Amino acid sequence: MNAKQWLMRANKIDILLKSVHTAKISVDERRKYMLELKSVRSEIFKVIQKIDNYTSQVIIIERYINRKSWSEIALKLNYSTNWVKTRLNSQAVKDVERILNECK
Repeated sequence: MNAKQWLMRANKIDILLKSVHTAKISVDERRKYMLELKSVRSEIFKVIQKIDNYTSQVIIIERYINRKSWSEIALKLNYSTNWVKTRLNSQAVKDVERILNECK
């Protein structure tokens, strides 16, 4: 799994947590899924905390966890949308890739 795929898991955590709440499954199954999803979320935040670059952290959190648009992120960081979408996002993904490789 590459860094981009790994980050897309973060994008889906909240959706999955909400769907577990409404799923027609037993309480034990619900609890099990909730614990698994919370564990993945915790793992994601641990990796984010290891990123040295604040801008990369903001991009990862805002895009892949909070699902913000590139223009919203650009406004927050005071960069052009194109710069955030291409250069800064590329660097943020590389930062995650580096940390994931260090953890292997």
